[in-house]
Amino acid sequence: MMRAVKMLGMFLVLGFIAASATLFAGCAQSQRQAQQPTPTQRVVYMAASWAHSYRDLKSLKRDADIAVAGTITSVAGTSSDTVGVVATDFVFSINQSIFNPHGQALGATITIHQTGGIVGNTRYEMEDDPLFQTGEQVVLFLHEYSVGHYNVIGGPTGRFEVRNGVVQPVTGGGVQLASSTSLDAFVMMIQQA
Repeated sequence: MMRAVKMLGMFLVLGFIAASATLFAGCAQSQRQAQQPTPTQRVVYMAASWAHSYRDLKSLKRDADIAVAGTITSVAGTSSDTVGVVATDFVFSINQSIFNPHGQALGATITIHQTGGIVGNTRYEMEDDPLFQTGEQVVLFLHEYSVGHYNVIGGPTGRFEVRNGVVQPVTGGGVQLASSTSLDAFVMMIQQA
């Protein structure tokens, strides 16, 4: 167990060093859409221990400011913090407000902040929380950290993909759903939780 923790720590340090080196070399990304890695693109996977991992909708609702369904429409920008951790801001178009207990005024679009991004020819991505893709339809449980800017609570456990009207969790470690759960059924499950 201790060896695994040391290996994880070493992996994170190496990832931060690689990110810093790339950023200090003058590489930057702005207004670029996240895409699947290309054959020539280097991928750096980062590991995280999420503060919370949600296994039921009631807990997600308890901790979320809002839950919304919609589409990732574009990349607003990519940045890095003081230690070189890359993050991307995505523009998210709200199709449906599912849960809004405080009656927050929501615009047609909001900004979603996610750890990871593309800088130069390197893609930085969390191991269990793949970068959002332009055009991706999702249901998200969100925390507002500044007006109009949100992050997904619980990392991948607060994020659900919608494909052909069927909802699936991004990770197997969170809320479990039947393989045929429709968006309408999922919305009803959230509202009843």
